[in-house]
Amino acid sequence: MATLIAHLLRARLRGWRLVGATALVLFQPVVAMLGIVTGPSISGDLAAQRLMEAMVGTGVFLGTAMVVMSASTLRDERDDHTIGYLALTPLPRWQLAVATEVAAVLACSVLAVVSSLGVTIVGLAVGAPEVGLGSLAYTIPAAIGYGSVSALVGYLAPRGLLTMLFYVFVWEGLAGTLVPLAGNTSIQRISLSVWASVADLPQLGMEFMAPIVAGAGGGMAKLLITAAVATVILWQVLLRRDLA
Repeated sequence: MATLIAHLLRARLRGWRLVGATALVLFQPVVAMLGIVTGPSISGDLAAQRLMEAMVGTGVFLGTAMVVMSASTLRDERDDHTIGYLALTPLPRWQLAVATEVAAVLACSVLAVVSSLGVTIVGLAVGAPEVGLGSLAYTIPAAIGYGSVSALVGYLAPRGLLTMLFYVFVWEGLAGTLVPLAGNTSIQRISLSVWASVADLPQLGMEFMAPIVAGAGGGMAKLLITAAVATVILWQVLLRRDLA
């Protein structure tokens, strides 16, 4: 299974998909840098607050990048007619499902590290490098959520990528602000709740996170359960479909 994970992960981390997704996540530190450079000179706690605000305010770019990276993890194999070769190997369908989900989450985790590293570099310039390092408590949980769900939806739905982009922009963005149910199912808000449990998020972050409250244990449990459910559903779908 490790070989299959490596194969699927390599397919994610190459070409224009990688370039475009990396550019999207780097938008977060770029916005943070521009906000600090163009404003009055700040440092320390105030700079840390500004960096956090920039990450919260540009969270849609992180979600978009992770969706673009992971939505076609297994779908590309099907569309390229290579999934049939995978099915010929003595590999149980549950292992194919697990490998797909793991590869998707790992690919998104690469983007999570890139985003946090970029913010760390900006933070070093203003004396607040801890924000970037601490933001891994936000970006890694987001990678688990977006990666696992996108890999499943991308394989199931005829327009999987568009479906996930609708989720990021409309369900998490507009509906998540107006409808409590949508907010409670927002991967970005759940991920922010994990970060809020280990960092003093600015008021902007706490307001956006509502109705979810801060809590690392609860937030990670939701995301890990979501990933597990997505894996089981994908396994069941693969059992019922002819992969040849």
